[in-house]
Amino acid sequence: VLDAVPGLVSWINSDLRYMGVNHHLAAAFNKLPEDFVGQEINFLQVNSRFPKFITQFFASCESQSSQEVKIEVAGEHRSYLIVAQKYHLLKAAVLVGIDITERQRMEEELRATTSRLTTLIQNLQAGILVENEFRQIALANQEFCTMFQITSPPEALIGLDHSCSTNLEKKFFLEPEKFGQRIAQILAKQQVVTNEELQLEDGRTFERDYVPIFVSGNYSGHLWMYRDITKRKGIETEIRKALEKEKELGELKSRFVSMTSHEFRTPLTTILSSSELLEHYRHKWADEKQLTHLHRIQNAVVHMTQMLNDVLIIGKAEVGKLDFNPVPLDLAEFCHYLVEEMQLNAQTLHAIAFNSPHQSIPSCMDKKLLRHIFFNLLSNALKYSATSSTIQFNLDCQDNQAVLKIQDQGIGIPHADLPRLFESFHRATNVGNIPGTGLGLSIVKKCLDIHQGEIAVESELGVGTTFIVKLPINSQVRQGADHEENSGD
Repeated sequence: VLDAVPGLVSWINSDLRYMGVNHHLAAAFNKLPEDFVGQEINFLQVNSRFPKFITQFFASCESQSSQEVKIEVAGEHRSYLIVAQKYHLLKAAVLVGIDITERQRMEEELRATTSRLTTLIQNLQAGILVENEFRQIALANQEFCTMFQITSPPEALIGLDHSCSTNLEKKFFLEPEKFGQRIAQILAKQQVVTNEELQLEDGRTFERDYVPIFVSGNYSGHLWMYRDITKRKGIETEIRKALEKEKELGELKSRFVSMTSHEFRTPLTTILSSSELLEHYRHKWADEKQLTHLHRIQNAVVHMTQMLNDVLIIGKAEVGKLDFNPVPLDLAEFCHYLVEEMQLNAQTLHAIAFNSPHQSIPSCMDKKLLRHIFFNLLSNALKYSATSSTIQFNLDCQDNQAVLKIQDQGIGIPHADLPRLFESFHRATNVGNIPGTGLGLSIVKKCLDIHQGEIAVESELGVGTTFIVKLPINSQVRQGADHEENSGD
């Protein structure tokens, strides 16, 4: 029967001599079972702790005891757990030696693995929370405590139930109740979840993973991993903006090429045709006809110069090099003279009705920028209005602000075009063959920005458009502004 026991079995009397051993013990030392009978327990001389343990055991009043010892068996040191049980009125004992060498090796490997895993988890740049199947916290690292502003050390969280862990986390998120509901959904499915983004109240963005833990097919708990990706999201946003800006620049370049090739063609054609006619026929023409073609050339040059100036203004404004030189002026008088000038240029095809309840409005503004603002708004009103219609130009003063309204009876602006109305080279989709560069309103907006002014638009297709401009009466040069004053036109 004893030979069927896989361990090393022996029985010893109180005189510390072997009474017998099983076949496994004898074979382990290359002996026969009868070789042990009557021998003292230290006759093998394999381990000094074994005789000492047996001696102390018989000297004690205990009926059973155990001890781990190392014994050299077949030239190899192995670990055994010796279990001793007294019998025969405590004058003899049965000892069973169980080989625990492999178990100790596995325990040591497990300890080493656990140590490495714990070190890895504690040094991860991510918050780790492990819960068991009862949703009690089994492990947390310092990064988790830091991310959720928990002042206690991670060890203090071990053993807390799920209500504590959920409450520790959800109070930081934009929608705490939805956070709790989502946790319940994930746990119910017990399926891996990765890269789930979460928005916090303080503006941070976390990324969360969930991993269920199964041992031998049985659910044993789960791991939560949180990563702070706020910086990454910020970089992604910057890259996205840069790509959008690059795309906008590409579109801007395309629109610029399209505009220049189209808008410059007409005046250049005029210059070329009139100059060729003068070259070949001026000696046959009267002075009046020659002057007509000369004026056509001059007007074409003026038109091209104006377009080039518009492009230069936009370029300066984009890099913050547009001059801002406010000087004292009478705004009412300035507007009156500008209307007279434009009325003459309109050649009586349109009427501009200037109205103001104020004879004089003393102010401090940049004359050049004001001219860009009003000239472009009035030019557009004239360009897109029916012949012989009247343009209303009203000027008032309210709360140290000049309020100007320019109202036409033109084609109007489609609602879909309003958001991009002040973009460079953008033109409304209903302009048809009416010439234009798409720069006028962009110049208006940039000049207003420098003045710290505002502009609003109201428009109805087929009825007309009204632009409302508000400007501070007394503008001052802003120190450290984006717009340099030392650059020329």
